[in-house]
Amino acid sequence: MAAHSGGLTAVAPSGSSRTAPRTGAGSPTVSVRGLIRGFGPKGVLNGVDLDIAPGEFVALLGPSGCGKSTLLRALAGLDHDVKGSGVINVPDRVSVVFQDSRLLPWDTVLGNVTLGLRDHDADAKALADAQEFYRDLKSRTAAAGRDPESIKILPGIVPVIGDTAEEAQALERELDRLIKPEYARIQLAKTLRVAPEDLPLDRQLPDNLPSEDEIEGAKSRYTLIVQLARREKLTVRELIGRLGGGRGHRTFTGTALQVADAIQEWFDGGAADGFNIMPPVLPSGLEAFVDLVVPILQERGLFRTEYTGRTLREHYGLGRPDNRFAGADGQALASIGSAF
Repeated sequence: MAAHSGGLTAVAPSGSSRTAPRTGAGSPTVSVRGLIRGFGPKGVLNGVDLDIAPGEFVALLGPSGCGKSTLLRALAGLDHDVKGSGVINVPDRVSVVFQDSRLLPWDTVLGNVTLGLRDHDADAKALADAQEFYRDLKSRTAAAGRDPESIKILPGIVPVIGDTAEEAQALERELDRLIKPEYARIQLAKTLRVAPEDLPLDRQLPDNLPSEDEIEGAKSRYTLIVQLARREKLTVRELIGRLGGGRGHRTFTGTALQVADAIQEWFDGGAADGFNIMPPVLPSGLEAFVDLVVPILQERGLFRTEYTGRTLREHYGLGRPDNRFAGADGQALASIGSAF
């Protein structure tokens, strides 16, 4: 490692740039040049130069307040709204693990270290999968001679909302830390119709799970969970973490504007006709959605400002189907007979 600083310094703020690392023999994986960072009148990073070679292990040593965490946050790109200058060259994908109090207790050390590297394309894949499901169900509905608009696809979403993206992510991490692996394993075992002892936390799901045909009740939820675990080769511990408070439903984490953008992307992109809102906590989570997200959706013409009906059917704009047990005059046919 080569490093030079008039104190300790780092930042990826406005005024600085983040570019792809240089390649070639002897090129560093991480390169920092002339980074400056301050909080108010206090300068924390004052012209940092730093090179880290491929495979090199580096420890930053110094007293509290010298800029160690500030430098790491800059390398991770976690301080976009901070003013400063300089150049940071880092790989496109960087994983950061915070101090012990911020680790996810239900996950392994490796899982925490690679947290930032997982689900890189999860948002795009989730949208594509939802669009395919939407098209398939609507097309099969039309092929059966029914109006596709008579079926509304309303996936569940868990909105985790903060005043800033960082605040929302911190709230999501806090909720994740509250997961109790042993309790969650019992609940997962009930869903999968197996005994908890058949689900070791650090092993993948057993091969001999029941088929969907053997499941009575939430068949689609069962299949979603099993396919997720199989596809991504998750351990039971990792699966518990992925299911989290949303129980497998999509989690949108961000500001009210970002959550509204995500909802609109799915709606306009033909992935959903609407959503079942599943706040991660009550009542604060529901209040945040109603007070912060709904007004944005109303401004965009995506959410009603007044009710035009009294029933759920009317709110969805669904017609009332003909009663197949009614006669030509509209009166229900009476069946006379003995029940005994």
